[in-house]
Amino acid sequence: MANTTEEKNIKKSHLLLLLQLARADDRMHLNEDKFMRQVAKRIGLNNTEFEEVKFYPERFTFTLHKSQKGRFKCFVDLLNLMKVDNNIAKEEIDFIKRIGLILGINIPLTEDLVALMEKFIGKEVPYDVIEEAAQKYLN
Repeated sequence: MANTTEEKNIKKSHLLLLLQLARADDRMHLNEDKFMRQVAKRIGLNNTEFEEVKFYPERFTFTLHKSQKGRFKCFVDLLNLMKVDNNIAKEEIDFIKRIGLILGINIPLTEDLVALMEKFIGKEVPYDVIEEAAQKYLN
């Protein structure tokens, strides 16, 4: 993906959603920060851009992923973030449900995926396990 302004805004928006989720329970755990930095690097944002989004989100235009696949990958990152502190707070679940709707993910699917995340607290959830759980809603 070339880094046009719109594409950078999509990446920064992806990161901003993660930051908002991390702050939803009024606690920012060290593991959450570490996870978000890994995601930022994976999607092509450097440390300076990470800090910009964290401290100055108003500097860019919020832009959602254009593709369903991109929005779902963002959602999967959100799901994984909510369990990295070994606790899934009610505020995080509420946030996930609201953002899921914006990303085109329905509530029943969100609830199933949150339940899956609760089974994997303290462990990594393979992407194919999440995809498999989502298949009954996507067909």
